[in-house]
Amino acid sequence: MKLKRYHYILIIGSLIILLSIINHIAVLHREAVNKEQQKMAVAKKTEQKKVVPVKEIQYTFREIYDVKTSEKKVALTFDDGPDNRYTPQILDILKDNQVKATFFLVGRQIDKDPSVVKRIFSEGHEIGNHTVNHPNLNKMEVQQISQEVENNNAKIKKLTGYTPVLFRSPYGNASEQVKEVLKDSHLLLINWSVDTRDWKETSPEMILANLKKEIRPGSIVLQHSFGGKKVHNTIAALPEEIKWLKEQGYTLVTVSELIKQENK
Repeated sequence: MKLKRYHYILIIGSLIILLSIINHIAVLHREAVNKEQQKMAVAKKTEQKKVVPVKEIQYTFREIYDVKTSEKKVALTFDDGPDNRYTPQILDILKDNQVKATFFLVGRQIDKDPSVVKRIFSEGHEIGNHTVNHPNLNKMEVQQISQEVENNNAKIKKLTGYTPVLFRSPYGNASEQVKEVLKDSHLLLINWSVDTRDWKETSPEMILANLKKEIRPGSIVLQHSFGGKKVHNTIAALPEEIKWLKEQGYTLVTVSELIKQENK
């Protein structure tokens, strides 16, 4: 059969369409490969920057208010959390400023917001034990004290794989009986040397003023990441606190990191 002109036109047109489809498929394939390579590169970069969570350290029991050191290092600590409102805001501020802190967590709050506990740990902050129910331990029997301490350690370990080595007693109350329980549990009792008084609904300006007045090398700073509307002031003050401390030449570290600086 002799092909006519329009047959050639149809054949050429079909070839052009086929080549166009093949080219389009090739472009889509290249784009998919490039996206996958970009995702892998980002994942690799993220892995390289991944913060190594605080390691467990075996301590001999003692009570600590601050650390004796000439190094200009201090530890910010946050009590009573976690929650899903204020604690994440504090974590965002710390992350933006590349600062590590120590969070003393309460068991009943851990049960409400376990994902926040995991975030605290994964971002390289230290977690301390602040009991399950935040009671006045001085009014409790030894067995009850032990349950508050051990049960909370178990909650934290279940979520993070990490057993806390630091303990802060609710209200700062710790009788000799409480200290004996902590000794048996291989926990350090961590108090504070700088009270910002954020728990008293202090204004952001006064929180900063209280910090400036009491801070010195080796200080442990008391603040809160849960406890009602007053934590708004803690969040408002925190960026200014960090800015001022850095301007004074201070490095902000976890409590365990601070302890390593003792007598240096």
